[in-house]
This record gives sequence, structure tokens and C-alpha cells, in this order.
Amino acid sequence: MKVPLYEQLYRFVLGEIDAGRLVPGARVPSEKALADQFRVSRITSKRALEKLAQDGLIQRARGRGSFVSGLSPAPGEDSAPPDAAPGAAPAAAGTALAGDQHPLLVGLLVPDTSDTFGAHLVRTVESQLRRQHFRTILCRTEGRRELEEEAIDDCLALGVSGMIIFPVYGEYYNERLLRLVLDHFPIVLVDRYLRGIPVCSVTTDNRRAAEELTNHLIALGHHRFAFITPPPAATSSIEDRILGVIAAIAEHELHFNAEQDIIHAYCTLPGALTPATQNVERDAESIRTYALNHPEATAYIACEYPLGVLAHRVLTALDRSVPRDCAVVCFDAPHSPLDDVIITYIEQDEEAMGIEAVAMLLAQIGGRDVPLHVVTRHKLVHGPTT
Repeated sequence: MKVPLYEQLYRFVLGEIDAGRLVPGARVPSEKALADQFRVSRITSKRALEKLAQDGLIQRARGRGSFVSGLSPAPGEDSAPPDAAPGAAPAAAGTALAGDQHPLLVGLLVPDTSDTFGAHLVRTVESQLRRQHFRTILCRTEGRRELEEEAIDDCLALGVSGMIIFPVYGEYYNERLLRLVLDHFPIVLVDRYLRGIPVCSVTTDNRRAAEELTNHLIALGHHRFAFITPPPAATSSIEDRILGVIAAIAEHELHFNAEQDIIHAYCTLPGALTPATQNVERDAESIRTYALNHPEATAYIACEYPLGVLAHRVLTALDRSVPRDCAVVCFDAPHSPLDDVIITYIEQDEEAMGIEAVAMLLAQIGGRDVPLHVVTRHKLVHGPTT
């Protein structure tokens, strides 16, 4: 089995300590020095030093460097620069550095959050990390690739021990994200996974959930369906929901034309270039045009709650009573107890997703084996739209 690069660096420094070339209190090569010496990324060297610190072999001090455990530089006597030669001991020993160590940080990257999906998950992640004495660095990427790249770079510069990431929409994977995977940096993706990329993720079984929604409609007597969704753009959660709808319809040998019966909507895409009101108007017109051209369609499945609300409004404006004439279902809904359930929907377990994401990340940070993909439960919540 191939030894990860960070583990090779860990063993190198450990060997230097065991051989006596790095004595207690001696400065350990910095992240930059190790990265330059072994021609690896700073992510890799950072992880090696973090593992050494977690194992009690070295102590790390903000702005001062890393030192072999046992002795530490006295305040004010740390004259050697952070990139000084390995083994260069400080002038005198002093008190332990435990109080000066970096706080334990985890980056949490989200496109945005809403009451329908995301807000409760973020609160759960922050709470779970706090219990384990980690601080959360929350970064909003607005669904834009360049902001996601900046957030990853910023988190690394702050010295995070790992990251939990809601990946942005897009046809191509973020190179910074792929680099984290290649460097075996602790990360967990939430809400979606990257096909063909060995990176930990926690999601709902979106295909199965979409099948349940569709079968519910079929059981109510519906035979023609429309699916309202943002463009998939290689986003696993959307792709799996589409596959679930198609699979359920095919199982019952009903008609569905993906090119015709999938209505692409843009008002819920984060980071849209046009104002949200323009996107809402355009999406409403797309739904209205479809409904007028396909009066036989009586079941509308929305990939997201706001699209379900929009479909409900458009159909009502066309004098099509919901649920008498048409049914509307969706994924997710507001969590406030003051909100009535107005749409039948799939409820994702955000709390379970947050707990699993943190557990998977901390296991990676601790060097333990973790599964690549964890699926959390969901349930169908009945509302007055079916």
C-alpha cells in the first residue's frame, strides 16, 4: 500500500528526532521548508506537522515555529527565524508552549444557506465542532468557483486542520478542491459528491427520495409529469433526483420525455449574473409556457422548495387548482414551526448530515479510516398540494 506523502514527511521528522539530530527544544523545519525540500505542497507539509503535534512529538507556537517536545524557547529568546536550519536549538529553555499553540480550526465552505436547506446543517456542524474544541471558519462562496478557490486558500493560510465543503455548481471540478484530495488533506463534502473522485461525502439518497416522491404521485393517479430544476451541471444531487424521477416513471411504463418535460430554472442558482427578480420572471414564464403547451401534465416535481412555490403560483394564476387539477411536490421546506406545510416534500435530515460530516472529518484528522460516502435518512412529508 502506497504511503501518503504527509506520512512520509512525518516519518522523516520522526527519524530525525529518534536519531538525535533534532533534540528537545530544537526547531523543526517549517511548512515551507519541508515543502521546498521534498517538493510537495504546503498542505502536505502542514498535515505532517499537525500529526507530529497531535502525537505530542512537537509543539507549535503562533509566529514562532515548531519545536521538538521536551524543551521550548523562552519568551523573547527565540532569535532564529521560522525557516532556520533544522535542529537549530534556541538559546535557552523556558516554559511549555501549550498556551501558545494554534487554536484548532476547521473551514466550513457554503454557497449560501436558507431556512429550507442548509441553515440547520451549518448550526449543527458548528455545534459539533465546538464540543470537540474546534473553531469554525465560515466562508460563503455564493456558488462562485473563484470565491470557493479563495476560501480554500484563505482557510489553508489560517492553518485549518480540515474543511467541510458544499461544492459549488459547475461542469468542472475546482482544481483547488482536487489538490486537497490528492494531498490527502482532511475534507468532507456535504449535499453532493464528486463522481470518480475518492473524497469523503455525506448526502441524502437523492435518487431514492425522488423515486418516493414520484411513486407517491403515481399512487394518486397521476400519469404525466414535469420536473423543475436548475441545470444539472455535473451536480450529483440534481443528477440523482432526475434519475430517480425517470426510474420511477419507467418502472410504471409511463411517458416522460427528458428533453421536453424537464423545465430548467435559474432563480435559485447562487451567484446568478442577472438580478434574482429577472430570473424569477423568466422561470415563471418557462413553467407557464410548459403548462399551456402540455395541459395533460398534472404532476409537477420541483428540485427545490422555492421552485415548488413558484410552480404553485403559476398554476394557480392559470386557474388550475392545486391539488384538484395539478399536484406539486418538492425537496426541502422551511423549518420554522410558524410555517404551515404548503407543499408535499422530501425532508432531508440536516442534523444527521452535520453530525456525520464532523465525525468523518475528525476521523480523518486523527488518521483513522473513514468511509468514502455516508447516506443519511430522509422522509416524505405530506402537505395539501397532493
